[in-house]
Amino acid sequence: MRCFTLLTLLTVLLSMRPATAQIPDFIKRTAKEAGQFDPTKEADSAPQNPAPAPPAPADPLASRMAAWVQQPATDGTKVKLYYAHPDYRAAGSAKLPGLIVVQEWWGLNDDIQQRTRDLAHKGFYAVAVDLYDGQVTTDPKEAAAFKGKLTDDGALLRLKAGLDFLQAQATAGIVDAQHIGVVGWCMGGEQALKLAVTDPRIKATAIFYGPLITDKDKLAHLQGPVLGIFGNTDTHPSPTDVNAFEEALKADGIAVTIYRYEGVGHAFASPSAKALGMYHEKEGADAFGKLYEWLAANLQNGK
Repeated sequence: MRCFTLLTLLTVLLSMRPATAQIPDFIKRTAKEAGQFDPTKEADSAPQNPAPAPPAPADPLASRMAAWVQQPATDGTKVKLYYAHPDYRAAGSAKLPGLIVVQEWWGLNDDIQQRTRDLAHKGFYAVAVDLYDGQVTTDPKEAAAFKGKLTDDGALLRLKAGLDFLQAQATAGIVDAQHIGVVGWCMGGEQALKLAVTDPRIKATAIFYGPLITDKDKLAHLQGPVLGIFGNTDTHPSPTDVNAFEEALKADGIAVTIYRYEGVGHAFASPSAKALGMYHEKEGADAFGKLYEWLAANLQNGK
């Protein structure tokens, strides 16, 4: 009876062990004596080709496409655009919200391209418009020279070409024409606001510390809510300018969200300004988080 019990126990232990587990030597010896263990077959007990892990759930935002394209402006100018978007084919029938991305005075550099891809990862068909016809710099003097040559009319001509490109995606059933916004930083914040007050296709406007419009009659042309993000030590725009901007928007009945950051100034959220000591990573990351939340609330989520 004892021998039978021992053999039964050994059989159970051998059958329950994990395929890759090592069998203790004393069990091997006992099992061999009882005819329950063949050491030549031990290596064959573990699977040689383990089954692959199941694939991760499909995420339409994880597959995003980015490329350059030229879009003709109304006067025939060929405007360079850098666009990025999620794989809308994987997203099913849902249309994507569109977003015009407006560069800083450095040009449409790697930083702006990365921001465009980041916005695509958040679910937007994002289009960055090259206002400098391919010129990019890290030198503030050269950047100032580039900016000095850019007229408001020239900037608007190019930005509207970007909107035309998004409009074509809307016609193709990819972008939702009623959910197109604009975001810009510094000089781009200024031009984003000027675009929004002149083109009704813009339904939401987000600006980072650019020169502001405070004339409520001009601001009355805005077609949707406004987000403003500013540093309280900035002088252009100053906190007083920001107050006037906010008051004018409220007087027009336009929904406005303002975030003010203490201890930081102009370009605090711009990695491109790091070499100048203006970039503040902590505040910048927080500001981008607020931007993404605001965009989701006002251009996504069934708005």
